[in-house]
Amino acid sequence: MGQREARLSREIQKRLREEYGRDLWCFKVHGGPMTPAGTPDIIGVVQGRFFALETKVPDPSSQPSVIQLHIMSRLRRAGAIVGVPRSVADALDIVAQGLLPGSS
Repeated sequence: MGQREARLSREIQKRLREEYGRDLWCFKVHGGPMTPAGTPDIIGVVQGRFFALETKVPDPSSQPSVIQLHIMSRLRRAGAIVGVPRSVADALDIVAQGLLPGSS
């Protein structure tokens, strides 16, 4: 992940913590040899719901990989809130929409 995506991930986590406070637990996944391929950048739990966000910068060339799309699909089928935010506002919207009744 480039520096722009890392910065965006930090900003997203900061705003999520401000928005949801004690109803949120999340962390930035740091890829490495022990991290499964395709693991989203930010994972956590908000108001009892698991979420996974694959952070991408707002650039048409910045797209999720095939394995990232596969993992996100599996997480979504398992009931997680999943999305690809390209801004802090996107991330807040993805999580808020995922918390709406009947959104699982």
